[in-house]
Amino acid sequence: MRIVIILTILLNIDLTNAQGQGPKLMVPIGHTSTVNSAKFSPNGKKIVTCSNDNTVKIWDVETGNILKILKGHSNVVHCSNFSLDGIYISSGSMKKKAKIW
Repeated sequence: MRIVIILTILLNIDLTNAQGQGPKLMVPIGHTSTVNSAKFSPNGKKIVTCSNDNTVKIWDVETGNILKILKGHSNVVHCSNFSLDGIYISSGSMKKKAKIW
């Protein structure tokens, strides 16, 4: 189940014909760029992800829904993780900035 949810979070759908021509439909399921990290909360009920789209997102493991989008980094977010008690999230960007949410 966890693998399916993570894949759902990380994938974009790319519909093209066999020759690579024709219209493309890109449906952002979550992040709009490369995901750099995905970590489970201590209780296993949430996942935090971070991305080249400068955001951190918190997901519900059971439903796969986004619970919260954290914006505030001005550059690629390289890492994110939950605190040991699961209350806070830390994130770090390529501009050498760290945030506690």
